[in-house]
Amino acid sequence: MGSRLNIGIYIGPNDLDIAAWLNMLQENGLSRATWIRGLICAHSLGRPLMIGCISTNPPEPTKPEPKPANGQLLFGVGDSQAARKERYSYGWQVRGPNREFIVGSIANVSISKNSVLPILDEVWANGHAVATFVKSLIRQNLAYASTPVPPSADELRATFTEFNIKQSKVKVPERVERNRQKPGRRPADLAQSRNQIPARQEAKPPAEPPHEKKKNPLLCLV
Repeated sequence: MGSRLNIGIYIGPNDLDIAAWLNMLQENGLSRATWIRGLICAHSLGRPLMIGCISTNPPEPTKPEPKPANGQLLFGVGDSQAARKERYSYGWQVRGPNREFIVGSIANVSISKNSVLPILDEVWANGHAVATFVKSLIRQNLAYASTPVPPSADELRATFTEFNIKQSKVKVPERVERNRQKPGRRPADLAQSRNQIPARQEAKPPAEPPHEKKKNPLLCLV
């Protein structure tokens, strides 16, 4: 994988909870890529992440129905040129009337953080689909309530901070206290001089004064 990973989350008939969560983020102006990246970081830390609550019974969007042709004129006369509303968008992106995610939609998510990509690389290397892994993370952390509650960014920032500290944590060696050395002496000489014990010198008897050679007194009479 490169420096950026694009994930396409397909919304199937059994993914209405995923669609409801993505629509809640979109309605509140929240980035789905940021929150999915937060889910990956929380998974790496082994902790949950509050990503908000969705309704216990999310409303399923109604299917588009063709309008009856009665009362309409041909050749561009009448309201045939009026802008049509509440139309479903088909093609590369299947969306609802209000651009919401529905069954058949694909939510594109781009992950470009280098600290998160190795986690997704490991998921891919183990033979798992990244989109299925992301869906599993959403369902593990999603809560349900009578009314939708958008997530708070405070816990998301705390998760990012804890994850960044874990990634940048380096084991620092313990500090060794050193004594200040005197200038002009090498450490080896200083240690050798400390370990050397001066040898004990034995006391020598005092030296006798030199004896003068006595002359023979008889030689003076000669």
